[in-house]
Amino acid sequence: MAKDRPKAPLVLSEAEQAQLSAIAVAFVAVLHLVTVYRLLTTPVYLTLFGSGPLHALTQLELNSFRYDWSLSLVIFAIHLVLLGYLIFRSGYIPKILGILLALDGFGWLISSLRPYLYPNVHLGFLFTVSFVELLLPLWLVIRGWRIREPPVGRDEAVIREYIRHQEREDQRWSR
Repeated sequence: MAKDRPKAPLVLSEAEQAQLSAIAVAFVAVLHLVTVYRLLTTPVYLTLFGSGPLHALTQLELNSFRYDWSLSLVIFAIHLVLLGYLIFRSGYIPKILGILLALDGFGWLISSLRPYLYPNVHLGFLFTVSFVELLLPLWLVIRGWRIREPPVGRDEAVIREYIRHQEREDQRWSR
């Protein structure tokens, strides 16, 4: 357990970068929809381009939105997998939430890459997996306020005992 501790800030940093990157790419994707809206609601573009080129440009922007949005979901999936790993290793939050969050990240990844890797496969069941993301905030609201800070500057045995105490408290409250 001690050998994994230095990796945690690095993984956390990577998870944060993935989250911010997903937000930035999603914002760029939404700008494509704004362009489509402007193309279709501004009459000057119809006279400037004509009907055929305007429809082609609109379709191009819609396709660009779809590709950019898929990319943002892939990056979001990477964020969920990293966050699930951190939760699993932390000892503060139940490990099952970390496992479920990582599985949800893999579900998002598979779902986002499906049109490119295996377009004929139906993956409707993955939609229900995406609701796992709601468990973490729900757990944090209901139980998260009970998390105490670990002892600082103590040896590994004290920290392990603290984590065992937290797990006993979790079991006691779950009954």
